[in-house]
Amino acid sequence: MSLGWMTANPALNTEPVKTKVKRRRLTLDDFCAVQAKAPEVANWLENAMLLALVSGQDRSTCAS
Repeated sequence: MSLGWMTANPALNTEPVKTKVKRRRLTLDDFCAVQAKAPEVANWLENAMLLALVSGQDRSTCAS
């Protein structure tokens, strides 16, 4: 279309994909339940969860 080969954009006639967000905020009760099970998964996971909570960092930053 930008080169003049077409007069209309065919993508405008398609409907956009509708997605439903499946994420939600973690409640304090949910966090405490996950934290209680964290030592069973890995020794460092409980400390990483607390670090992420206190510092506001994301999961990948604390994992590295």
